Amino acid sequence: MAQVQQAPYGTWESPITPDHFASGSVILDQLDVNRSNGKIYCLEIRPAEEGRGTIVEYVDGTSNEVLPSNYNALSQVHEYGGASFVTRHSDNHIIFTDFETKAVYDLDPNTGHADRLVHEDKKLYYADFAIPPNDQKWIVGIQENHHTDDPTSVENKIVAINATTKEVTDLASGCDFYAFPRFSPDGTKLCWIQWNHPNMPWDNTQLFVADWNDGKVTNITNIAGVEINSSVTQPCWGTDNTLYYVDDRTGFWQLYEYSNGRSRHLKLSGLEDAEFCFTDFFLGAASYTPLSPDTIVSFYTKNGTYQSIVIDTKTCNYRELQCPISDILTSAIKAVSSTAVAIIGSTASSPQVLTVVDINEGGLGQVLKHSAATQLPEDYVSHATHVTFPRVASSEGGEAHGLFLLPKSPKYKWDQSLPPLIVSVHGGPTCQAGSGFYLRDQALTTRGYAVLQVNYVGSTGYGKKYRQLLDGHWGVSDIADAVSAVDYLANQGLIDRQRVGLTGHSAGGFLTMQGMVRYPNVWRTAVAESGISDLKRLMEDTHKFECRYLQPLCWPNGTSEEEQERILLERSPIHHCAKIQRPILCFNGTEDPIVPQNQANTFVKTVKQTGGVAEVVLYEGEGHIFAKGSSLKDIEARRYAWFRKYLVD
Repeated sequence: MAQVQQAPYGTWESPITPDHFASGSVILDQLDVNRSNGKIYCLEIRPAEEGRGTIVEYVDGTSNEVLPSNYNALSQVHEYGGASFVTRHSDNHIIFTDFETKAVYDLDPNTGHADRLVHEDKKLYYADFAIPPNDQKWIVGIQENHHTDDPTSVENKIVAINATTKEVTDLASGCDFYAFPRFSPDGTKLCWIQWNHPNMPWDNTQLFVADWNDGKVTNITNIAGVEINSSVTQPCWGTDNTLYYVDDRTGFWQLYEYSNGRSRHLKLSGLEDAEFCFTDFFLGAASYTPLSPDTIVSFYTKNGTYQSIVIDTKTCNYRELQCPISDILTSAIKAVSSTAVAIIGSTASSPQVLTVVDINEGGLGQVLKHSAATQLPEDYVSHATHVTFPRVASSEGGEAHGLFLLPKSPKYKWDQSLPPLIVSVHGGPTCQAGSGFYLRDQALTTRGYAVLQVNYVGSTGYGKKYRQLLDGHWGVSDIADAVSAVDYLANQGLIDRQRVGLTGHSAGGFLTMQGMVRYPNVWRTAVAESGISDLKRLMEDTHKFECRYLQPLCWPNGTSEEEQERILLERSPIHHCAKIQRPILCFNGTEDPIVPQNQANTFVKTVKQTGGVAEVVLYEGEGHIFAKGSSLKDIEARRYAWFRKYLVD
């Protein structure tokens, strides 16, 4: 057994290198299953192939990449994308959209031939497809029309594509956004979700059901989200044509069923304050799946951790699935049979996997794919602990939450000081950090850093009331919670208060910049990715999906234009760069439509002009979420060097 070495925190040699983010690893994203033959399909985003999305088929435990290499099966509706493919059960063909051409294709996985189903038009985006089981010449999906010079005027619709004639007809239009078109198993009904500005899908949406007949919808009926303002999402048909959905009318996202013209809350004793879904930035979310007329398998989240249960829908009794997966993303679960489910998720000690779990056996099940080429040995893994702390830096009081990880390595120890802390603030801001294995966190903890993921007010997973505490206070209450978290951990004797770094992506990048401005003495350094420095400019430049997202976060209804201008000026880090006392590093993609690169460029230039230390690194061809292996490798190498330089050396 190797002797444990004495070495200062932050200097430890880690088994996780920047190369782990560039080669051999994939992101497991979307999931679909053909229950008629048991074939499972998964979208893999491959950094080693410049972030290309490909489709892999799994049959009897064996895998086969079925998407030809000249296609990239990623969608761009809402700019975030998601739900880029679906399988047609009658002939096992795959309907997908291609990122480069934006067109929709019908792929025969046996021959590799892909037939284009719509006329080529790179200004028309498609995603979130559904196919009626009894008339499979039709493909229904979301169409997003970018034939406009004004991003806020982009038009969204639900359309029907006739695979025989290649004609596209409108089914539903007039609302700002649509999602989740889904057919009932008998093919007679179509449901969908729709909403309008200024709502986001986690604010107020409506669920509709209509009769379907040969490319037309009639008897359109609103069944949820109109009589009470609530976020309705994830509609999913059961095998007996019962419609399930998630609704937060109680203050928490809970499961409901709709049958025979009536809705019923599936009240699960002890889980009244659990959340059964997540925010719909990406299309195609699935956190539960019906297996039979009386059985659902679902994930729910409490205290930053996802757990899975098997629900009897008739009695509302449930039991734990006893599956170790504790964190899931987007399209996470699909029924394979009446007793088995396919799941994408991570455990507390291992990164994402695609696995099939028998509901009568539980466990991790039959793992079909590991997202990482190598596993981190258990004695290196730092397990996240959920922490709740008082909001001492905020005038509102109350409590906020986070997930804390201590440094860990079997090769090193250091008893002469407390560890430096890296505080990570998630994006969204309407998202949450989870307790599953996250390679970027483990790369830091194995180097001797403590890590805190802050679920500040505004985060999901703690109910609507907690989520809405950020309204009107974006850039104020959230970053104050991060400061409160540092204070709490320091008072507990867990971290060195004098060596704290701050980092985040997107809205988290904004909070990183904002933290350096509002609390310059708390942080020794910071790294901001795709960060927002100028709120007014962002409101002018950003895409349709989020163009009204920011206003309610910044001020209440009825705020005068003069006061709006004052708030934007006050909360935009670009106008307060002279307050920044410590070095900051910024990353941005050159093709980011959500937070354009000018946000980072102008910020860094201004920091330098005011005497501060700042750097910006731009990644050619990258969008809002970095996907190329070369970019990911470079970002990690620069992060490690930056944190070591300013928190350790």
